Amino acid sequence: MSEIGQIKYATELIEIISVAIDTLLTAAQTLGQLLLVTATATITLPVVGAIITIYSTTAAAVMVDPNTDDRIVLDGVAGGNGKKITSASGAGNFVTLVGESADGWTVVGRSGTWTMES
Repeated sequence: MSEIGQIKYATELIEIISVAIDTLLTAAQTLGQLLLVTATATITLPVVGAIITIYSTTAAAVMVDPNTDDRIVLDGVAGGNGKKITSASGAGNFVTLVGESADGWTVVGRSGTWTMES
């Protein structure tokens, strides 16, 4: 086994954030936070981050958009730089992403159907 990186854990309580509009996250908002999305919205990830769970509280599409120079790995397949993933508009759909390298984010957990932008 080899170490491939580290995640710095916050020494404070983890925030639960609720949004109903398109939102640009900061790196500080990806330190284990739970983001509740209450309406159709695009959540834009920061260039650098640690871990974030994005949870849809309603039957609305949630889009997760990486930085234009980053990609998201979904089901072991890397999407192109700047390509977003989209939920199937189900209440209770969630995705947990880890900013695992300078190349972008990897989905490490999810519920519901998520598709990669082509």
